[in-house]
Amino acid sequence: MTGLNKQCTSNSWKSIEESFRTLQGRFPQLKTWRLGQDNAKRRAGACFPSRKLLTLSRHHLKLNSHEVIMDTFLHEVAHAVAWELYRENGHGSHWKRIVSDLGGVPKARGHFKTPQAAWYIVYYDQTNQTLMKVAERHRKNRRIKSLMVRGRPESLGQLYYICSNEYQLWNDGHKNISQVRLEQ
Repeated sequence: MTGLNKQCTSNSWKSIEESFRTLQGRFPQLKTWRLGQDNAKRRAGACFPSRKLLTLSRHHLKLNSHEVIMDTFLHEVAHAVAWELYRENGHGSHWKRIVSDLGGVPKARGHFKTPQAAWYIVYYDQTNQTLMKVAERHRKNRRIKSLMVRGRPESLGQLYYICSNEYQLWNDGHKNISQVRLEQ
C-alpha cells in the first residue's frame, strides 16, 4: 500500500484494505493498483487510471457510516475494473454493470457528509445592508473581485468571503452588518 495510508481516520480502513486485496484476487487486472487516502473535502473517492491508484477521502472516512464508505469504495473499484477491461472512464453501461455486480449502487453521485466549509462567498447588497450566501468554499480565490452571481451583473465587485461561523452569527441576528468582517 502507499504512504498515503499512514494517517488512517476510520476503523473501516482495515476492512476496506482486506476487501481490496480480495477484489485484486477476483480481478487480476487490479494486482498493480494501489489504494490510498487523500484530503479531498468535496468528493468521497477518486480513481486515477494513469497512476493505477484509488483513493478515499480521509474526511469521508471520518464523517460517514461504514455502509456509505463501502459503497464509495465499490464505486471507485468499478471505475478501475471498467478501465482495465474496457478502457472506459465515467459512469457508462460497463461501469454500471460492474458496480452492481460488486454490490454497490450504480449512481454517479452518492449522498454523504462533507466537512463544513471554512468560508462562504456572499453578495453584499449595500443598499439594503444584507448578505446573500452564494457558495461555500474551503479555500479563498484571489480573483473574487472579478466574479459575479450569474444573472446579477450588479454583483460584480460585490462578492466577499466571510467566515462561516461569523455568517451564522449574522444570519441568526447576533451580529449586524457593521460587525462582520468581509474579505475580498
